[in-house]
Amino acid sequence: MSDDKQGALERFRQNDYYDEKIDVILNIPLTISMSQEFHHGARIFIKGRLKLLPHSFYINLQKSSLLYPHPEIPLHLNPRFQYGIRSSCVVMNCWTEGAWGREERHNGYLSWAPGREFLLTYRYNVEMTVI
Repeated sequence: MSDDKQGALERFRQNDYYDEKIDVILNIPLTISMSQEFHHGARIFIKGRLKLLPHSFYINLQKSSLLYPHPEIPLHLNPRFQYGIRSSCVVMNCWTEGAWGREERHNGYLSWAPGREFLLTYRYNVEMTVI
């Protein structure tokens, strides 16, 4: 990892928040550990740029950086773009107790566009989660 990337991630880890723009290309997948519990009212901002011809991508908010054994994933967010006859949709799900939960699918127009930047905001409230 380059010094710019390492420095940006180190500042994030030290402050538990990061409000500077990272002008470097990060290797994907990227795993960032949070040093504090995610509490009511907390927010996560994820900013990125999509490939020119994306098929889909996903973001997992999970309880471990391990891939095996499979970690708990309270939120799996998977935007899927129009491909052939399949229409665009966003799929949300969770992995708990060793299995995927009920899939929630939202069909229709996606605000994410190929080659463009996006900003995803995840806010945890007492009554509900807002994405």
